[in-house]
Amino acid sequence: MNLLQAIFLGIIQGITEFLPISSSAHLVIFPYLLGWHFPADQNFSFDVLVQLGTLLSLIVYFRKNLWQIILAILQGIKNKTPFKNENSRLGWLVILATIPAGLAGILLKSKVEAAFSSPALTAFFLFGTAFLLVVAEVIGKRSRALSELTGKNAIIIGLFQAVSIFPGISRSGSCISGGMIQNYNRKDAAHFSFLMAIPIMLAAGLLGILDLLKLKDLVQFLPMLIAGTITAALTGYLVIHWMLKYLNRHSLIVFAGYCILLGVLVLGFSLLNPQKTVTAAPIDKYSEISINYPPSLSWLVPIFNDCNQKSTTLSLIYQEQVIPSQSKPPYINLSSEINKDASLTTYLLGYETLKIVSNKNNPLIQLNLSQLREIFLGTYVKWGNFINRCAQCLNKNDFSILADKDIQLWSYPASFDEQKIFSRTFLNNSQLSIYANIAPDMKAMAEALQINPAALGFLPAHWNNDSLKSIKVTDLNEDVFRLPILVSFSLPPNLYYEDLFLCIQNTLRESESG
Repeated sequence: MNLLQAIFLGIIQGITEFLPISSSAHLVIFPYLLGWHFPADQNFSFDVLVQLGTLLSLIVYFRKNLWQIILAILQGIKNKTPFKNENSRLGWLVILATIPAGLAGILLKSKVEAAFSSPALTAFFLFGTAFLLVVAEVIGKRSRALSELTGKNAIIIGLFQAVSIFPGISRSGSCISGGMIQNYNRKDAAHFSFLMAIPIMLAAGLLGILDLLKLKDLVQFLPMLIAGTITAALTGYLVIHWMLKYLNRHSLIVFAGYCILLGVLVLGFSLLNPQKTVTAAPIDKYSEISINYPPSLSWLVPIFNDCNQKSTTLSLIYQEQVIPSQSKPPYINLSSEINKDASLTTYLLGYETLKIVSNKNNPLIQLNLSQLREIFLGTYVKWGNFINRCAQCLNKNDFSILADKDIQLWSYPASFDEQKIFSRTFLNNSQLSIYANIAPDMKAMAEALQINPAALGFLPAHWNNDSLKSIKVTDLNEDVFRLPILVSFSLPPNLYYEDLFLCIQNTLRESESG
């Protein structure tokens, strides 16, 4: 989850928490429709804790009423007349109505968390919200005021609230319906519903904080959580004011229609996009992934980390090798050759261009394919011999640095993909000069070229630095002198790391075009 996604979802939470259309449903459905896939534990914690923003908006909006209730309760306890004052009685009824939802939340927590990963199930719950709203409008007489509320009425409304712990069953919608079915008017039913939300949302938020403390990468997740909470608070305050005015004169049927339309949209989308309905695997199975890579691709590690922060919060374990048998599944192999293991699923991430490279003080600026081939086959031992044949290959005909120097050639072990493509492109698979040095990896190659102006070798483009320079090969099609970057999965890629590799693909594509 990134900052913009968190702000967007905070606004959605603020709008939908106090409308009878289920905020939890929208926090499941919108990411689903937009193709956002968040780790299950992070997703649930965000959905619960962002309610603290709307809780804040409730407290601020009803601050005078809440203060009167608190003072009245304390005064009633002191005088041993807890139900004599109207505000005190209302406060105790709110607490009474909260008990069913509190018990349901404790007993059904695991089932509720599972429901948060199922958009299709959420869509069916939306139909349930629509049904409640229609029933409330049809059978409710709307003749009773909040001052007539009894303990029995409060318990019944509390049972309606208990049902709303599942995403798709609107908390405000079910509570308002529970009041209206008992013949309370819309506005007073909504008023009591909003007051009921305060203790239940506070309890859920406190429990959510405990879950939040267990999250990996908590520090990186906090800015998103704070942004979502603030936007939810600001938006929620405005919606409370609008909703109470709206219910004075308007029916709930329009919200029932909206819930039906949204549910149909989600079910239709899931049927047309069946791959989208695959729920992510349990977080404890996929949250830790081993990344195996050859030394030449170590420059990808920062890109992995950056994309991991943007799209997921997986725990990535890096190993500079490709030995699947020693990796704890699930693991991912990076390479330039398709893995021979048929059980692995392989995808193309991007490409890495190879460059002919020398020390920045080397006056050589360009070669053609024939000249480069002659150098690496050992036709020339000293730079002076080559300079006599190609003075235009050097910068400003400055021969002095290389004139009496031996040509120091560098290559890689024959097993390296980079060496294979070099031999195929420049040497026609002929034997490399016997004077060539073998660099064990890209780091050693770069270091050798940095300290010796007479050295010549080749490196993947991302290994170049300020101490090195690329030599232009005038008649070379660079498309043939590059390697594919392939990723092989030990298990079919799931939603948690599909987004990770889409981000990496886009990053590599941008670097190629740049």
